[in-house]
Amino acid sequence: MCKKAEEMSFKEWEEYLHGHSSKEVDEKAAEIKCTMCGKPFDSIDVFLGDNRYDLWVGYGSVHDDERIKFNFCCECFDKVLDTIIPMCKIDPIVDYDVG
Repeated sequence: MCKKAEEMSFKEWEEYLHGHSSKEVDEKAAEIKCTMCGKPFDSIDVFLGDNRYDLWVGYGSVHDDERIKFNFCCECFDKVLDTIIPMCKIDPIVDYDVG
């Protein structure tokens, strides 16, 4: 697989995991750096889920026509949520894993 780590989907990461050692997975994940703290990702950061964003901002924002890319490690993802969630008038947490 020659695809850049940052371009891999969650499904592609799952497939990569099954065909490579944990060291190889961590080395591939380290190609991704956290936007906030600069830390190289590890496999835990990759498998957090939706912590990587590539957004094109439309009209109605001071960021019109900007492409914004965020990659958050687990720690920074929590910091972002801990900042944003208390600001919300409507609770954005819609489900909990009680498993």
